[in-house]
Amino acid sequence: MRDHRPFTDGSDTYLFRTVSGDITCQMLDDAAAPAYGWVGGCVNGRVDAPRGATVMFSTDSGSSVWELPDGGYPGFFFGSNGAPVLQPGEVLDRGAAACFAPDEDSLGCVNLRDQEGFLISGPDVRRFGAGDYPEIFGRDGVMDVIAPYVRLQFTNGGSVICYESRNDGLYTCGDALDLDFPLMDGVDMQSNAVFFDVSGATPVIHGHNASNVGQAGENAQTVTRGTYAHYGHLIDHDGSRATFTTPQGGTFWVGVDGFGVG
Repeated sequence: MRDHRPFTDGSDTYLFRTVSGDITCQMLDDAAAPAYGWVGGCVNGRVDAPRGATVMFSTDSGSSVWELPDGGYPGFFFGSNGAPVLQPGEVLDRGAAACFAPDEDSLGCVNLRDQEGFLISGPDVRRFGAGDYPEIFGRDGVMDVIAPYVRLQFTNGGSVICYESRNDGLYTCGDALDLDFPLMDGVDMQSNAVFFDVSGATPVIHGHNASNVGQAGENAQTVTRGTYAHYGHLIDHDGSRATFTTPQGGTFWVGVDGFGVG
């Protein structure tokens, strides 16, 4: 899972499968949900052939993951023969939910709102929670952050939510709480966001201001002290400061004592 790449088939209904073709999943917009969400399911076996376990999930349900009996069919899979392949290392990000493929024969999804998920590997189905993340997403002492938004929790009780823009080469850390960020320029008000330009070899502070992540912050994955991989960036979090290393080898940081580069 180290090589995170976004995936889309260009539609609002997402149908996808493993490289082996043994697992097929579909996600549908849950229009009936009180907040924007998704429902979906994965079948172990081709939809048009005898199947094993079927796993269903919803981002707005009291029970976000549940299984149907072997051979069960959710009734809403369409066009499975032409389903795009979710390659190993790719992540399908749909806001409140994310699906991932650890290898050619496995596929899983996570409800980012409650951190509950499942992983289908061959005939086996495993349900997991946040406490299982190091085992599911960890390798060689580094844990993958599957969510595009990561909430860094610090030992002083402060926090900040960070994410990379996919369009303009900026990495934003906003919604800062109890961190020593400076006042905004020309205003007697503390900033709570910093913008790093990571488009070049050396990160540059693009500015700081007041910026709230908004509803997307509900889907942020919380991390504490440790080492993490986040969509191409390496994060070394020592409890009071998180240092990011970009794919080009540059560094920037954010923490209890503010933010900086190098």
